[in-house]
Amino acid sequence: MGLPDYRRIHLRQHGGRDRVVFAPREDLLLQQRRALTEMRAAAARVGVRPSLWSHSQRGRSNISHAREHAGQALLITMDLQDFFGHVTTEMARATPLEVPDICFLEGVLPPGAPTSPFLADLAVAPLDAKLAKLGARYSRYVDDLAFSWSRRPAHVRAFVKEVEACCEAAGFPVNCRKTLVMPRCVRQVICGLVTNLSRGAPVRAPRKTWQQLRAAVNNLEADVWHLWSSKGIEWTKQFDQAKALVHHLAYCEPKKAEPYIERLKALDAWRDMR
Repeated sequence: MGLPDYRRIHLRQHGGRDRVVFAPREDLLLQQRRALTEMRAAAARVGVRPSLWSHSQRGRSNISHAREHAGQALLITMDLQDFFGHVTTEMARATPLEVPDICFLEGVLPPGAPTSPFLADLAVAPLDAKLAKLGARYSRYVDDLAFSWSRRPAHVRAFVKEVEACCEAAGFPVNCRKTLVMPRCVRQVICGLVTNLSRGAPVRAPRKTWQQLRAAVNNLEADVWHLWSSKGIEWTKQFDQAKALVHHLAYCEPKKAEPYIERLKALDAWRDMR
């Protein structure tokens, strides 16, 4: 498959940097989804399982990834640089599964294809097994690595260097600028979720995220009349974004999310009346 089969999408990240995602066009997307179903079935038949330490697959998420490290004395998070771009055709086909060419873009896995997380998990499984033996509680969500200890280890810097060496040897270089060492006395964050135990919740969203949600819902309520104007499409887009955010937050703190869910339901009723 080549670039004409994909739409290049630039997503703005924290710090002002852009992340490029290649969204497959409709025909290719359907083929990739069919291939993913077939590869999962084949993996079950031959006993090929996704990495035990990965939270990128069905039934797991960034929330389950963060919960693995709740309330620990020390947390280290690290980031694999250009994760999918380092999974080559040879690496993805180093399993008994038959991987079709439609899963690749210019010899690597394209970020944005539905098949990429599954194949990347298979490719990185040997590295996961090695990192899990370094003496820390370990888990991974896509390209985000997390290590934690109930007691602070003696040689933190040496541990970080060892992880970097293991990843480099496996073909997955670490983005050292994103490495964070977080003792219990500071806010410990994994994938935007705070893991310091508080208010009885294992993980919670930062206060800033809740403030953003409250502002978004307030603006939607104040501007609901836009539904009957030329700004209706933009209002609907903002509504869908707020709805996705509140349902995500509900997995962390369901009681806190309930009032926002009810307010959005009321707004949804206005949308149905158009």
